[in-house]
Amino acid sequence: MALRGLRDRGPVVAVLAWLFALLAAGCVAGATFTPPPASAPSSVEADSGAPPADGPPSPSSATPTPTTPAPTTSAPTALAPTPAPRPSCWCPCASASAVYPGVDIARVTLEGGPFFTPATSDPDIRRGRGLVTPAETVVDGVFLDRFQQWDEGAVWWETPLDAPIDAQWIRIDLDGPWTLDAAIVQADNNDTYRLAYRDMATGDWMTLITVPPEYSFGMVTRPDQYDDTARLEFYRTGSTVALCFEAQEGDGMYAVSEIQVFGTRADVSAPSTAP
Repeated sequence: MALRGLRDRGPVVAVLAWLFALLAAGCVAGATFTPPPASAPSSVEADSGAPPADGPPSPSSATPTPTTPAPTTSAPTALAPTPAPRPSCWCPCASASAVYPGVDIARVTLEGGPFFTPATSDPDIRRGRGLVTPAETVVDGVFLDRFQQWDEGAVWWETPLDAPIDAQWIRIDLDGPWTLDAAIVQADNNDTYRLAYRDMATGDWMTLITVPPEYSFGMVTRPDQYDDTARLEFYRTGSTVALCFEAQEGDGMYAVSEIQVFGTRADVSAPSTAP
């Protein structure tokens, strides 16, 4: 009867025996398995940022130990020198180096009414910055850039249209008597100017040349706006020690940036001559 009952439970016993065998095997395996100690990741693992193949790192290995970087042995990079500040410059030709090719000049003075001063307070699109320029720049041997703004780098002045046009003029004293024969003038393009010399016998101002307009823009050289070496031949020759440059006709806004006068030293005993 007992054997029969056991035989009837045979399948159940077999299943239970099979489960017991599995549990026993697991216990044995768990008792004998010892995980390897945690170690720092290899250089390849550190570079890739991926966790080790056998699982995430343990808490002790998750935070890397800070290290002090090795001091660099390369030489420090040299810093570029700081450039010196550029001086303020009121005149484009202020730093230019040139030799005056004409007769020897003793001094230049601005005579008559005000220079570098607008005739009116009304806005005028013809005006630029209105820079102040030393009188000596008209005989420094330097021409301004062709078509440069008339009141930026030249000696300039304004005359009200109802005032005498010769209220302002430029006097150029020579270093002695000279006999003059030609000149080159760079002045505002749309005006007429007069270059005169002082007669040594009478003291009168006598016209050497009328400088005509060259209609374009800004500062233009006469007689040829594209050739700064072409010369204006004088109407007459004579010995003198001083010159006068003044406006003769125009729009009330005048400027000159270069006056080059040519000639030979005069014999003070020779009288002035005229054609």
